Amino acid sequence: MLCSNVSLSFSPRSGKVLALELVKVLLENSGPVFRRADKFLAAIRQYLCLSLLKNSGSSLPAAQSLSVSIFTSLLQRFRGALKAEVGAGHEVPYRAG
Repeated sequence: MLCSNVSLSFSPRSGKVLALELVKVLLENSGPVFRRADKFLAAIRQYLCLSLLKNSGSSLPAAQSLSVSIFTSLLQRFRGALKAEVGAGHEVPYRAG
């Protein structure tokens, strides 16, 4: 039985923030084996880096903040595997501003 006090209202804005929060938790709690998995690193390269760049210019302050926080986690945990992507992430937001 579902809890009766759970709100079922959901907006794209709250969905974006929730998705970013989940990604942040996943990255911060990933173990060494997970961080070296080729499929995971490919997904970061293909999807996450682009998403972070897009969300860094979001009109939602929470999305901007989470994007910066996730990028910081990437720097701390995946620097060696994502050298090219980390370099692009440093350059793009500053050129756009």
